[in-house]
Amino acid sequence: MAFRRLALLLPLVATGCGSGGAGLWATIAEAVAPDDTPPVTRERAEAMPYASALVRLGSRRPAFLVLHSVQNERLIWLSADRVAIVTEGGRVVGTAGLGEALTDTRFRDGAPPKPLGLGQHLRLVDVAPNVWGLPVSCTGRALGAETVTVLDIEHATERVAENCSGRDGTRFTDRFWVGVEDGQIWRAEQWIGDDQPMLTFELVRPPTMP
Repeated sequence: MAFRRLALLLPLVATGCGSGGAGLWATIAEAVAPDDTPPVTRERAEAMPYASALVRLGSRRPAFLVLHSVQNERLIWLSADRVAIVTEGGRVVGTAGLGEALTDTRFRDGAPPKPLGLGQHLRLVDVAPNVWGLPVSCTGRALGAETVTVLDIEHATERVAENCSGRDGTRFTDRFWVGVEDGQIWRAEQWIGDDQPMLTFELVRPPTMP
């Protein structure tokens, strides 16, 4: 299970093993000050040798994450308090350390669709502790242009909403802010479980992919 794989990953990071090692863990811990909002400055984020992001759960204070590793097309981001967020194609597809929340997502076509492609797609989601392979159908619609600011940097984007419904009656709307020039998803607001607030993922420093 994806949740179990991530749960096994976190202790390795805490003890300095795996990609990044103790240097990575020390960098995260140093970067997160409990009284700062946002948790880091743009200058501090840019000075780190890691891709980075901000994550907010509902109205809670945002947390700062750095990219720990890449597994196939999936990116694993870690916070100083040992929460893991997994993204693919700019979408949040799994979490660990958030309790009863989304742990894995599979797409019918094998890869996540691009939000600006609109149309309809099917995904299967796992939500801890006992939802496995729930079919969810989503339909995208364009909402127009909007400029978003992520840690003091403005991005010209097109906003997209995906209205989703699960076979168990679950209904939610995910939203994405897609860069006009680069196609990068700079902000995403996504459902991660019926008993969880929406999760906002903002890309601070994009990864450099080979």
